[in-house]
Amino acid sequence: MKTSMKTVVTTTALMTYMFSSLGSLFAQPGPNLDPINPNSIDPERELVITDLSVIEHPILTDPTSDTPYWTFKYLMEQMSINQDTSQFVQTWLEQWLVDQPVGFGNSPARTSMQELVIDPWLAASGGNELDLTIAPFKLLAIVNRVDMRSFDCEDIFSAGEGRFVFAVLDEDGQQLGGGFTAIFEYNLTATNFNQLKQWALRWHELGQFPIGTDTYIKKLSIITRKFTDAYIDFSALPSGRPFINSHLNQLRTNEIGLARPWELREFTLDTDSGSLIQTPVAQTPDFNFFNGTQLGRMIMGFIVNSGMEIPPSILGSAAPTPFGVPWEPENVSSQSRHLFAVNTCNGCHQVETETPFVHIGIPLNNNLPTSLGNPAFLSGFMTGIDVQDPVDPTIIRSFNDIDRRRVDFAELLFYISQGVPGPCDQPMSSRRAH
Repeated sequence: MKTSMKTVVTTTALMTYMFSSLGSLFAQPGPNLDPINPNSIDPERELVITDLSVIEHPILTDPTSDTPYWTFKYLMEQMSINQDTSQFVQTWLEQWLVDQPVGFGNSPARTSMQELVIDPWLAASGGNELDLTIAPFKLLAIVNRVDMRSFDCEDIFSAGEGRFVFAVLDEDGQQLGGGFTAIFEYNLTATNFNQLKQWALRWHELGQFPIGTDTYIKKLSIITRKFTDAYIDFSALPSGRPFINSHLNQLRTNEIGLARPWELREFTLDTDSGSLIQTPVAQTPDFNFFNGTQLGRMIMGFIVNSGMEIPPSILGSAAPTPFGVPWEPENVSSQSRHLFAVNTCNGCHQVETETPFVHIGIPLNNNLPTSLGNPAFLSGFMTGIDVQDPVDPTIIRSFNDIDRRRVDFAELLFYISQGVPGPCDQPMSSRRAH
């Protein structure tokens, strides 16, 4: 059997691309890093990055530059390889214009998406298609969520998530209504210990460099491109062909800018069409039935007391979040009620954590439309707060999620220094929702 020169060149190019990509992703960082002391971790440089030298970097956040790696435009382009990205984005936004019964119950249309977002954007673009260089999406934060890693003893499933948080702006470049954020949540791909280790070390290495310096920016951009950029997926081999894929786990929105009440939605890439489509919200049952009716509360009480995971069949099409209304499954303890509720979208973003609906948002004092002026707002849940239980006022709980993530990251680095992902008797195989 003869092998053509074209076949040899194509195969060689493909293998070179594959192994060069793996080499750049999993090459050892140079410096020796302290893997144990939590105080060696700087959350502002390694975990929740909101410094304006990064978030408003003059090149990487400029959609007209040659390297617009931290822009809404670039992220959408990487999701829509071989598609018209402008149409890809418009199709995503138009899902708000019709009811979306994608889970238990219905996610009612919020038709003001047309007049508040789509129409002004089209008009500013010349009327034909959305110009992504003027997308009304303002970067707020880049977030390391290695605390969402997943493993079971020596079996590694994921190194967690990397996230980009954007605010949606109105036609004047101000916050849209009462608020609207979009969070791009990507898988940090890891299927073995060495891959998990390299993700952790690269994130931790950022703490060695002053934030905003050329070295810091370069190293952070290398990390983010490893999870935002499209890649060649070989999982279909040998029976199928390699295809272009995305590391996106889901894209979540949280808004009251289109209608009341606050509402959270979730979108994933459809494997058939390649479109971003609305899907049920993670770990969040339909609020109207399972909290708004006695039968629903009884069912939720049974599920909570049984200790089972929330059945996918009862997940809501969206997560409406009326102010001050807690989850109240019947016949459950205060702690069981809270542990269930705080892991739902609407519980975590409001009454369980005393959060004003967004954990990361536009700062109150800002210089929009030219600049945020200050780092993004972070909720008390993120930075530290004591919260009274919304059902049992005798219970006070303390939250400081950034510090929790810092301690968790230190523990991960310690176990990595011992050559294991973590203790085998404490697997992390259930993904967090938040």
